Amino acid sequence: TEWRMPDDPIIERVRSLVFECAERGHVVVIGHGGVSLLGWRPAGVRVLAILLQAGTAWRVEQLARRCSIDLAEAQRRIARTDEARKRYLRHYFDCDMYDSRQYDLVLNTERLGLEVAVALATEAARGVVGRHGATEGQRVPS
Repeated sequence: TEWRMPDDPIIERVRSLVFECAERGHVVVIGHGGVSLLGWRPAGVRVLAILLQAGTAWRVEQLARRCSIDLAEAQRRIARTDEARKRYLRHYFDCDMYDSRQYDLVLNTERLGLEVAVALATEAARGVVGRHGATEGQRVPS
């Protein structure tokens, strides 16, 4: 017999860990649901929410190239992953990951390229830190 822990306690523990790290400052949460894990704008925690997005065809091409798989397999993987992400966020956080109102900055990596997207995200983070000032024990990223 296989025993499995219910998902809700796991999600709550992950939320607690992310929040503890975020309270200490200068943490990057990567992944769909990062904004939702913290709750939208928790008191005392500065949040800069960034969504990186790109068209499906471009994402399929990138995955196929990076993983050395054919386009059909890349398409299947992306469709499966996107659907799982949508279900996860809807179930646990009742949100749509592509609702731009959740984010401070939305960057299209297909149009901008990864290098420009990273530069823009970095500059936005510097602006948020600079506007609010670094807290004790933290430094403003250079």
